[in-house]
Amino acid sequence: MTITPTNLPRPHMREVRAAAQNLDKRLRIQARAVAHSMEVFNPLIEEAKAAQIHRHLGFASWTAYIADVIGKEMKQLSVDDRRQIVELLSGEGMSQRAIAQARNLA
Repeated sequence: MTITPTNLPRPHMREVRAAAQNLDKRLRIQARAVAHSMEVFNPLIEEAKAAQIHRHLGFASWTAYIADVIGKEMKQLSVDDRRQIVELLSGEGMSQRAIAQARNLA
């Protein structure tokens, strides 16, 4: 017999619901954290580009600098997350080739 929330005895239903509510709470906290991170990340990218910080950090170009940041700091991101970063960088004028190199794809 498969145990599902609908055929569990009452005490177990409360445990399952409590566990679901706890998971929901954790998921929502992380979703807000991701949204906040992107809200912070976008202006930082714009600021770094406008200030041309790559020159002060020894990088030959803006794209070389951002490729270093993405290549080293974002390896663990999922494909969907990286896709969002690609859209952001593309909007900042970075070429698809430079973005691919940053993602270690070229």
